[in-house]
Amino acid sequence: MTFFGELEAILTSRATDLKYLAQLTEGDWATLYRGHSLQGCDLRGQDLSGLDLQDTDIDKANIDQKTIIDPEFDPRLPKSNESHRTFVISKELALAVEAFAVSAQYEYSAWAYKFLFSRFRQIAKFGDLQKYERAIEDNAELTQLAKLGKIPGGTRKRILISTGQLEEIGKFEQKHFGVYSGYRFALLAALMAQRADRLRFKHDGNLKLEVFWPELMSQKV
Repeated sequence: MTFFGELEAILTSRATDLKYLAQLTEGDWATLYRGHSLQGCDLRGQDLSGLDLQDTDIDKANIDQKTIIDPEFDPRLPKSNESHRTFVISKELALAVEAFAVSAQYEYSAWAYKFLFSRFRQIAKFGDLQKYERAIEDNAELTQLAKLGKIPGGTRKRILISTGQLEEIGKFEQKHFGVYSGYRFALLAALMAQRADRLRFKHDGNLKLEVFWPELMSQKV
């Protein structure tokens, strides 16, 4: 669908649901509204989970108790629901996040990390996390990116993560105790989810991160 085709689909739709309208586009629907003011919009009762509402004036929109917003963007929650967490990931995984940040036009890579952790929380709570678990477990290279252990020459990150995201990461680590790093797996699964059209869950066991983010091929040394 062309840009004008997407625009026509949105303008001619009778729907007022922001997430539904965003999903009419073929681009990254989750970031469609980022940086655009929602001041005065009637969002009562809408499910806005999964939407990146960074710099949207969501606190000035008309929302109610039934409006669902991811914790990091929810103006009804105290800012203290976020805390800094430090973790180490492989260079390849860090490059993949950078590729996502560029494609989604994030000004700062930290925002991309925050969005991916939010995306993982959405998958864990409302999606089919098991299919991503199977896809990663069945592929040695993907497993290597997500498993626990020291990473020589790894990339250290310090990111603000919400309480809800930390809870889902903690649950995952408990389920796979001693096997996976929750942070690494969360980022990897979220990156795969962003290019889910490239994932056919009947695969040959030889998936690599480049399948989802071919941009890595030009960055890897």
